[in-house]
Amino acid sequence: MVRNILMALISFALLMGCAPKIDQKKYENLHRAAKAIQGATAVGVSYQKFGELLQNLSTEISIANDKAKSDIEKELLKGYVDVLMTYHESATVWKHKIEGARYDWIPSGQVYVERELQPIVSKYSLPTEKHVIRITGHKFDTISEDSIQVIWGKANEHLEKTTKLYLGQ
Repeated sequence: MVRNILMALISFALLMGCAPKIDQKKYENLHRAAKAIQGATAVGVSYQKFGELLQNLSTEISIANDKAKSDIEKELLKGYVDVLMTYHESATVWKHKIEGARYDWIPSGQVYVERELQPIVSKYSLPTEKHVIRITGHKFDTISEDSIQVIWGKANEHLEKTTKLYLGQ
């Protein structure tokens, strides 16, 4: 009985040692690029710098795409693509916030929901406010500028899962 348990434990340990793992060195630059965006959003980043960080992550994903051979490596790459897409969606909201700042009819702290933003608003279930311009009767929706941080939070969730895969956890 003890011998059977011991054999089962040894077999389990050998199987775990054979489980596919990520070659961290191979994907280190990709991981660092994603973590750089996460760090920048945590402490404050300009729109321009954020764009540069997104471009860097996109480049690293492109490079890693040529390296990914195994299923686990492809899964890792998909995780980083999800992170990039989520941060990219936040950049789209941020762009609309900046562009809308020149219009005094858009309430302060709000982002005008144009067609381009509607899928993002739906995807993240961002609450909207309805408005009407009195003079023209034009009806429009806005979202809070804090929606950018909500989307960053989702990107952080994706990155946390991807980091666990990267670290073999």
